[in-house]
Amino acid sequence: MHCRKAIYALTLSNSTSTQFYRVNHVIDGMTLHNGKLYWTDSLLGRISSLDLSATTRQHKVLVSRLDKPRAIVVADGCDE
Repeated sequence: MHCRKAIYALTLSNSTSTQFYRVNHVIDGMTLHNGKLYWTDSLLGRISSLDLSATTRQHKVLVSRLDKPRAIVVADGCDE
């Protein structure tokens, strides 16, 4: 069986899937925040994001050269 490596969205009503982004590496952690999807890649050592509201979906590498990032949490800034 061939495994397609990609990030998909799945509707709960009719089980239709939409591919957002094709990957050729390992996604370890993933979170959704304010319409953006963030994920970690331990093989490439980076954190990337994807704006789900954009018409052209291009990912951005936010941080690179990390030592095996696994999990991710995104929070709004503090006003202290």
